[in-house]
Amino acid sequence: MRTNVFTRRATLGLTAAACVAAVVGFAGPAQAGAGSNYLGGGEGLSANQSIRSNNGAYTAAMQGDGNFVLYTPSGAKWSTRTGGQNGSSIVMQTDGNLVVYRNGTAIWHTGTAGYTGASLIMQDDGNLVMYRSGTAIWATSWHWTRGTTQPGNSGVSGNCTWYAYERFKQFSGVYPNLSGGNAYTWNETAAARGWLVHNSPATQSIVVFEPGVQGASSQGHVAWVDFMQPRSDGTYIHVWEMNWRGLHIVSDRWVKHVPGMSYIMAPQL
Repeated sequence: MRTNVFTRRATLGLTAAACVAAVVGFAGPAQAGAGSNYLGGGEGLSANQSIRSNNGAYTAAMQGDGNFVLYTPSGAKWSTRTGGQNGSSIVMQTDGNLVVYRNGTAIWHTGTAGYTGASLIMQDDGNLVMYRSGTAIWATSWHWTRGTTQPGNSGVSGNCTWYAYERFKQFSGVYPNLSGGNAYTWNETAAARGWLVHNSPATQSIVVFEPGVQGASSQGHVAWVDFMQPRSDGTYIHVWEMNWRGLHIVSDRWVKHVPGMSYIMAPQL
């Protein structure tokens, strides 16, 4: 498992919920996995149900207030930040996407549709991990780390950095302090300032493109990753970005992961 390794405002365009619904549709839980440590494809949790690690120390609970929360003996460690959405449920879909639904509408997801056969395990080490064929494709531990933050968006309006800051803030509730250089420096700055950075593709993150990689300029490029999927020639990520097609223009695309791309993981609690 990798140890180093979204939700748009109406003013920024399509919402994450609409994006998920358009890709995967609604699927209620075929059966609840409550009482076990595992959710297989098609299984889910309704309000006030949970799964627990085999050692009994860690619980992932679908709360009645709509928040899906990972609890440790010392308290809440991670959540989907969906509190206030009473009556929600969570489904480990057969297409590999873990999705929180409320009244048939997706309000949170891991963005892993396409990883058919994936399952979710509440491990004895306190990490809630999604595996496919023995490989971790998403984990709560990738979204625990918080580095230094800043009070506002230090990006230049209309540029890729400004937009990436906004998406990170909307997902996590904080602006990371990554200022002080061009976009291509963000991965090194993030790591130096305490943020978790992956070299393998991961959703719920800012992808950093080095200069010249997948069309990035000499200043590099950054974008928000909300989906990824395996294809015959590699892993592709779906990104939302600004200033790829022009200043202040928000657009999206699928792009293949290649060397020279890294991922700044956004926390959730």
